Amino acid sequence: MAEQIRLNERRIIPIRIAPVNLEGLLSPIVYIDIVDKTEDAQNEILAGVKDINLRKSVKGYPAYYNIEHIQIDNDYYVNDSEIIFQKLCRCRVLQSGFNKIHNRITWFADEEISLSSMTGGVEIEYLDLRDTNLNYNVVFDHEFAKDEVIEYCIKTVLTNKNQHFANFFSTEVIAPIKYTFIHFRSYCEKILYSKIIK
Repeated sequence: MAEQIRLNERRIIPIRIAPVNLEGLLSPIVYIDIVDKTEDAQNEILAGVKDINLRKSVKGYPAYYNIEHIQIDNDYYVNDSEIIFQKLCRCRVLQSGFNKIHNRITWFADEEISLSSMTGGVEIEYLDLRDTNLNYNVVFDHEFAKDEVIEYCIKTVLTNKNQHFANFFSTEVIAPIKYTFIHFRSYCEKILYSKIIK
């Protein structure tokens, strides 16, 4: 793995050979599925190795993703004691056969985070990954089809009792994205400026 990161080359090809659920940080990885396949297994593996045009790659690891964000709209509503963050995502499915999209939020350990789905047929699945983020899956009520366009909206309430910092709002994206927008509304009349870093 270290060598493929250093050389920016894909040398490990993930293949699912048993019916296991991939969750958490493994969920975005595109893998070849040969579960319950016998004669077709060899053809499926070879097709997966050759099918590089359908996969999206970026620097780092994992290199392949199963969704592409078409557009993300981020709305922040800020007051003294909390920040309400609403994220609307429109995505294109790159590989079929799954129904979860991994997300994470970074916030302060002495503050609280609550999540709710604003989309029918979509639920939140919390993950215990023991890092500095709150990791969760957005779970749909159906399996995705390749090239399907899906849309979901998640509302997050972040307590801000300790006022760790002011005037800083961001979004975290862990898959390829075409467009992102950040909208900011504050109870305060103070004018703020924003900077986008690529």
